[in-house]
Amino acid sequence: MIGAKGDKEFWVINSQTLDFECYYSLPSPVKDVTWLMLASNLMAVGILENTCLFSVHVAPGDVENKRKPVPDEIGNPNFKRIDPGSEVVICDSNTGDIYVIGNDKLFKKYELPNEAYGQLKWRTPPKDPIDEYFDHSIGVNTWDISDEQNYIATGGKDGIIKLRNRSRISASDDIKAHAIHTEGVTALCFSKFRAVVYSAGGDG
Repeated sequence: MIGAKGDKEFWVINSQTLDFECYYSLPSPVKDVTWLMLASNLMAVGILENTCLFSVHVAPGDVENKRKPVPDEIGNPNFKRIDPGSEVVICDSNTGDIYVIGNDKLFKKYELPNEAYGQLKWRTPPKDPIDEYFDHSIGVNTWDISDEQNYIATGGKDGIIKLRNRSRISASDDIKAHAIHTEGVTALCFSKFRAVVYSAGGDG
């Protein structure tokens, strides 16, 4: 498991034993963070409040002192400036793709961050994403990926579930699921056994 509370640190917790494994310290507060598995390399990828995408190598067994943040020589942090208003990061470990959703109502595909923090150029606009597509009208609350059904699902504050097939990520099949006035879709997940997506919202 992975968690952050809007400060400059996030923690890695063993999901089976609930033991604290290690933590990372970053140059700006963390907005969102999730997992990405590339080959046998487990990474955490997230968004910082200063509109940077970041990635770090996760290897709790390499950390000798859990009371100190993971050193850079182990975590190998990398960064990339992205568009202002970015809120949610989605990582697809099956394809290695990274998607970011924000206040501009777009679903954007980015490459893995590859710059040291000190090399970032703050006086120039961030580079364009690889691709971008229209998305939810008022932001996203939740998401899930089904490797079995080959879909990425996002649940929006607009009450809509968008289903995107990996083979045509630019288009979405939309399901009106919950009411806008109760924050729309607040949770969703795919069934591990059937072609079903479950959702929850403030309207019950």
